[in-house]
Amino acid sequence: MKIEPNVSEFKQFCTNKWYEHKDEIFSWTGKTVKYGEDYYFGKHRWLLKNMFLEERKGIKSNDD
Repeated sequence: MKIEPNVSEFKQFCTNKWYEHKDEIFSWTGKTVKYGEDYYFGKHRWLLKNMFLEERKGIKSNDD
């Protein structure tokens, strides 16, 4: 069964990952990223989608 993401849930997930990414880069380098969220989303869209679907699958499994 294929799980289709709810668009607003997915957008919120991506926004949260963007802020986590920015914080992580800052903690590693002490510098802010030099690119925007559009670049980040474009570069990592498939990873983000897969992470979101895996997280949803885990949540659904725990509800059973």
